[in-house]
Amino acid sequence: MSDTQEKDPQRAPGLRNNPWVRQRNVNIRWFLSLCVCACILLIVARQMRWDVGPLPALLSVLPWAGVMCAGIALLAWRLRMSSVAVVALIVTLAVAYLWAPAFTVNEQATPIVGAPTLRLMSFNCMGNPATIGALARAAQADSVDVLAVVEAVPFIHRDLANSALSTLFKYRYLTADDQVGIWSRRPLSDVSSLPMGFVGKAARVRIGGSTLTLLAVHPRSPRYTQAAQWRHDQSQLMGIVREQPAGPLVVAGDFNMTRDNDAFRDYLNNGFVDAADINGKGWKGTWSYGPDNWALVAIDHFLGRGVHMSHFDTVVIDGSDHRAIVSDIQVGG
Repeated sequence: MSDTQEKDPQRAPGLRNNPWVRQRNVNIRWFLSLCVCACILLIVARQMRWDVGPLPALLSVLPWAGVMCAGIALLAWRLRMSSVAVVALIVTLAVAYLWAPAFTVNEQATPIVGAPTLRLMSFNCMGNPATIGALARAAQADSVDVLAVVEAVPFIHRDLANSALSTLFKYRYLTADDQVGIWSRRPLSDVSSLPMGFVGKAARVRIGGSTLTLLAVHPRSPRYTQAAQWRHDQSQLMGIVREQPAGPLVVAGDFNMTRDNDAFRDYLNNGFVDAADINGKGWKGTWSYGPDNWALVAIDHFLGRGVHMSHFDTVVIDGSDHRAIVSDIQVGG
């Protein structure tokens, strides 16, 4: 046997002509090709703004599909499937290009020296009273000024009222039959429930000499057969956002959308920026699934207009499959 055959048994005549080996290679090629085609479909769906059926939910895994294609490119190259390797590499580069802004710090993240700052936190508590104590400790540790909580279902309202949140935050807006609440160290004005088919709150709070409008929202999820409801919620929310008066505005909460959804890009097209993106942390997941609580998908956001958001981070709160998100809000400059 030659040295080449010893180093590369796949090319040895005996193995190369083995029907089982040939069929195995054909099966591998087909499997890898189908995986790459699935990634291409997601990219096309994103760019064509398709949001039917399961596509809105599937688009949440697009960055991980890009990682998968990078692995496929390496494996296919090793197996001398050059055409599959080249296409997989192109798909990987396409996903990297689409996600580059999530890793890039924007000038809008630069703090305004001397300007008053409001630290904002948003959290989906999943209606779990076990999260409340950890949430209060995190809010205190991060010196949070305003806290928005979604899925604060009525049966945990008493737990919320009796928790340390009542000590930390003097002002609170949480109606008896609602699931979204706002807690604040600063006075809140013009508080109201949003006229939507899903839950949401609106309030105004002062930052120095300016007034910030805050919308705390939680549209429904696009999972399974709920894509039509999800589209309706996102369209209704965007309509309410457009009706808000001119001035500093932050929409916060669990949007049930990622930066690859068409609904997210509607905000960017209307002059909003995402706090995570402009701080180069758009890659940080906020929602997890699986036993290890890995946050793989970013569906919780601070979307701001007319504000500087000079900080962004996520905080693990035990008892929820969501991470709390934190940002510093400034006006002016």
